[in-house]
Amino acid sequence: MSTQATLSSRLKAVLSELHISQKEAATRCGLPEQTISNILTKNMDETKTAGRIAMGLGISLEWLVYGTGQPFGQTVKWIPIIDSFYALGLFLTESSIRSKTEYIASERDYGPKAFAWKLDNGTIVICGEHEKIIDPANHSYLLINDETSMISENSEDARKYLHLICELRTCYDLVKTGN
Repeated sequence: MSTQATLSSRLKAVLSELHISQKEAATRCGLPEQTISNILTKNMDETKTAGRIAMGLGISLEWLVYGTGQPFGQTVKWIPIIDSFYALGLFLTESSIRSKTEYIASERDYGPKAFAWKLDNGTIVICGEHEKIIDPANHSYLLINDETSMISENSEDARKYLHLICELRTCYDLVKTGN
C-alpha cells in the first residue's frame, strides 16, 4: 500500500484495502460514524482519535498519523498520562498507577518507566529512557516539582526533578482505562 499525503487519504486507502465501510470502521474503533465521515470528507491531516482508529483497524499509528513505516504490523503501546507530582513519584518508584488514569497511544518503546505529562498549554510531553529518544543530540527535559512543570534545555536544572523528553504532541488520543 502506498503512503498517501494526508491522514484522511491514508484512512481512505486502509478502508479500501480492508474492504470495510465507514460504519464498520466506526464500530471497530468505538467511534461515532460521523467522526470517521468528518475525517474522510474534510481531508483532515490530524485527529485526536488517531490512536483509537489505529487500534480499532489494526493499523500502525505512526503510519496513519505521519505516513511513515508500514500500515500493518506494529503494536500500539499505551503510556500513562500522570497528572500530579505525587502520582509521578508512585509510578516511578513503585509502578503504581491510579485506576482512572488516562493513556496516550504510541508505537515507540520509550522504556518501562515511560510516562506522559500534560502541560498547561495542552501539549502532551512523553518522557522515557535516554536510549529511546529519537534525536539524542537535540533533547530537552521536563522539569516537574510539586509547584510547577515546564520544559527546560538545561540538564542542570534541579536534576532530581528532570525527566528526558522523548516526544511532544499537540494532537493526541486519550483512552480512559482501569488497571
